[in-house]
Amino acid sequence: TLSVNGPLILVNDGNCGLSTNGFGFNVGCMPGQTILIEVSSNLLNWVPVQTSLVTSAGVLAFTDCDTGNFPQRFYRAVLAP
Repeated sequence: TLSVNGPLILVNDGNCGLSTNGFGFNVGCMPGQTILIEVSSNLLNWVPVQTSLVTSAGVLAFTDCDTGNFPQRFYRAVLAP
């Protein structure tokens, strides 16, 4: 799913959730965009964890292998500055 307005975390594509490697999801975006994935434990303080240039497929796969070390964790995807 391409998003012309910015990155969109895909929650209904079958790839969102826990796996043996951690918690993961796909981000839909326009090819050529650079996407920044940020995490937070309180929705106030955000920490960058991955910056990636999106290929021609228009989908960026993300896996957080560190998610088990936190009681709760929130994610957002934004265009990198």
